[in-house]
This record gives sequence, structure tokens and C-alpha cells, in this order.
Amino acid sequence: MISHRHILIILLSVVLAQLSGCSDEPGSEETRHVLVGLLTNNPNGMKNIQGFRDTMASLGYTEGENVAYTTPGKPVKGDALDAAIQEMVAKPVDLIFTAGTPTGVAAYRLTRDQNVPVVFGVIADPIRAGVLDDLQRPGGNITGVMISQNHARRLELFLQIAPAMKRLLVAFNPGNSASTSAYDQIAPVAKSHGVELVAREVKNSDDVSRVLESLASGIDGIFMLPDSTVNRHQQELINRAIEHKLPVSGPSIVQVEKGALTAYGIVHTEAGGQAAGVADKILRGTPPGEIPVEAAGIFLGVNLSTAGKLSIHVEDNILRQAHTIIRDTAGE
Repeated sequence: MISHRHILIILLSVVLAQLSGCSDEPGSEETRHVLVGLLTNNPNGMKNIQGFRDTMASLGYTEGENVAYTTPGKPVKGDALDAAIQEMVAKPVDLIFTAGTPTGVAAYRLTRDQNVPVVFGVIADPIRAGVLDDLQRPGGNITGVMISQNHARRLELFLQIAPAMKRLLVAFNPGNSASTSAYDQIAPVAKSHGVELVAREVKNSDDVSRVLESLASGIDGIFMLPDSTVNRHQQELINRAIEHKLPVSGPSIVQVEKGALTAYGIVHTEAGGQAAGVADKILRGTPPGEIPVEAAGIFLGVNLSTAGKLSIHVEDNILRQAHTIIRDTAGE
């Protein structure tokens, strides 16, 4: 015959078992071991991926214990990008993280009819890119981190730092919504300041090479738009610009680190880390369609070493706003 004490012990054991199964920690029975795909189409996106992985680790996702990653390990585009996404869907992965507008668009195209969550970090303009109709209520399998409409302000800051500029080269990819959105943001600002935008279409690396060959012809500066075609040549573009005494404004802090005079945009690792927070919500059970799109943090960067080479004085009121300041070895 079972005593009251035995019944109490049995009931207590059941309660403790139920409580032990309610953990929200990654790797618990509830959240299980997860497989995450990582993709980008451009070199800068590798920094987003690193930021994503680092923040996932800080959130409790430990490789080899409760999370595994599948990734090409390098930027891929075109057919290779599509193939990588299809392979991830077939595995299947629990979630795909994408860095770069073309990567996010491709992932949306190939997963919208699949039950695979996608987190982008970043897409420049998700609505213009065609992946979402509503930023607050995405409604489908994709959400993430977007770039705020910051390029008009970026041009204003560029003109404050280098006010003598009257003709700006803008390498323009008409097939990339990130480029077209940025161009539309800066056109009214340029007109109001009496600045001419010298637009040059760049659809491939050959087009970029032709632009670089004629870099010094009748321009006063270069305003880079967010585009992977141009970004693959960003170091060569910046180096040549400095040779020709041309200031460059970049769309992310990485260009300042590579020698551009200034930038007003995302820090890639931080944007990737921000997207990891979104991924964590999904992996804990929140449908991606219920998670509003977040805006990435936007930061000002200034390269004082480059400013010295261009004989440009950057005012203190600008430097006080800067998140990143690059100085030369002499401590300029």
C-alpha cells in the first residue's frame, strides 16, 4: 500500500521534472541543438557574420554543444549563392542569416515557400528590395535589421567636412535596390547645395575598372553607395582617390578603416550582432513574421590621417560626433 509520504514524493518528482523542462537556455530540451546557415555576397558581410557568431555565443549558443553553423566561408554570388541557399534549405537548417541586400533578396526568393526562417543583417531597404510590405508586421518567414535612411545626412556631413566640393562621382548600380535607394536620398540634398552628382553605372567589375581609370577627370570627391560590385574594389578606389587628392565618403565604417576620409553608416560587426538578437527570438519560438524589422545603428567615422594627406582640416564639432577616428602614427 502506497503511503501519503510516497505519494508526496512522486508528486514532487513530477513537478521538478516539469520545471527542469521549462528552461529558456539555448541547448535545453526545449530549444534543442540548432543548425544555422550563414551567407554573404560581399567581403564586408564577413564582418557581419563574425558579429553574428560572436553575439550568438554571448547569448549562450556554443558551437559543438547546442549550435552548429554551415557556411561557404567566403562571399558567394549568382548561381553559387542560389546553390548555397538551396543546400541549406535541403539540410534543413533551423535558420539562415544573410548579410547584404542581394543575399537577403536571394534567400527570400528561395525560401518564401519553405518553412525556413531568414534573418537579414542587413538589407538596406527591405520594402524597396521586395522582401517585405510591412516593417512592423513582416508576416512571412523573413525579418531582421535594415539600414536607416541615412545617406542624405551622410552627404550633408561630407559637405561640411570638405565644403569645396562641387562635382561628386557616384558609382551607381541600377540593378541594386540598396544603390537606387541611396541615390534617391542624396539627389535632393545635392541639388539644394548646388552640387552636381556625376553618375556612372557600374554593373560589373569591368565597369568599375573603367571608372577607376578615369577617376581624376573633372570631379572633386567620391560618394560611395552601398553596393557589393563597388565594394569588392573599395581598397583600390580609396587608394587611387588619395593619389588624386579626392575625398571619399563611404557607406560604412569599414571604408574609413581602409582610408576613406569619412563615413556615416553601420559598423558591420555590430549590425551582425544586432541580428543575432533577432535570431535568438526566433530560435526560442517566436515566428519571424511577428518580429518587427529593426534599424541598425548608424555611426560617423573620420580618418584624420587621410585628411592630412588631402590638406583638409576637420572641425572639432565634427570630431565630437564621431564614433571612429583614425589617426596617423604621428598622433595627428
